[in-house]
Amino acid sequence: MKQPFTARFSLSTLRKTLLGVALAALPAAAQTPTDGLMMSRGNVCTVAMYTQDGWDHYWEGTLRRQNPNIGTVTTRSLHLMAAAGLTDRLNLIVDVPYVWTDVSGGTLRGMRGLQDLTVALKGKAYSAKVYGGKLSLFAVAGFSTPMRNYVKDHLPASIGLGATTGSLRGTLHYRTDPGFFLTANAGYTRRSNIRIDRTAYFTDRMVYSNEVFMPDVVDGSVRLGYLHRYGQAEAILSRFTTLGGFDITRNNAPFPSNLMQATRLGVNVVARPPFMKAFSLNAGATYTTHGRNVGQSTGYYGALQYVFNWRNKAQAQESAE
Repeated sequence: MKQPFTARFSLSTLRKTLLGVALAALPAAAQTPTDGLMMSRGNVCTVAMYTQDGWDHYWEGTLRRQNPNIGTVTTRSLHLMAAAGLTDRLNLIVDVPYVWTDVSGGTLRGMRGLQDLTVALKGKAYSAKVYGGKLSLFAVAGFSTPMRNYVKDHLPASIGLGATTGSLRGTLHYRTDPGFFLTANAGYTRRSNIRIDRTAYFTDRMVYSNEVFMPDVVDGSVRLGYLHRYGQAEAILSRFTTLGGFDITRNNAPFPSNLMQATRLGVNVVARPPFMKAFSLNAGATYTTHGRNVGQSTGYYGALQYVFNWRNKAQAQESAE
């Protein structure tokens, strides 16, 4: 008899799918692939961020349900990130996440460990003054790969899906002179196949192999907000879908190659204290409103950001000598 399970697709695996994990959900002020910000040449933004989300309802295919054998699934993560201005029009972004999971009911146990290294190059392709504001276009190329051989086929408690990914993303950002802005972006993520610790599995048919085909992903988001020298606030609507996969069958375990879809609403707030110009405080929340084979999660995050200029520091040391 098959043990009842739930589908897991919380922040950690959502990030994995969208851009090789993490960067799509990081704070906007940290300069990420999905926003309209750039670090100028020589500037480096470092970020330490904590995230937590959980769910006790999920979608089994299109059926929204609970499972008392699982209870509440909670995913926490700690991210260390840096975004560096290689030039005024080209940024390098790196993210290293440590993820741990917890399951409140039944016998399933959580997991923890380093997840996936993500590296992205973000370029400003175009910018011009338009109708009392500034219009900018960005292009992003991203890559992610697991930092260790963690267990992928342990949903809903796995820390990730284990695929190596490559992604391309385009972003349009329009900011008015008073500071109101609109950012829209769309991305495509190519995912490698993965290998699991069994030699046969069932999707919509029996497969006698340990290799799992992972469908690619498309995603997009729209951000509306206000940007000021001392802070920022925005509302975010995002959507993703895998390009293939299959539904979780009744009372069965989720599987890495499931068809996964989710629509999420979020808010993001940034405070830049005038007496600590190099530091920023960031907080936000997200909620999954609709989905398929994913958990209906509510998430929160907080981050501390610090910006410095390595070129000025090097010049100061040289002058002192």
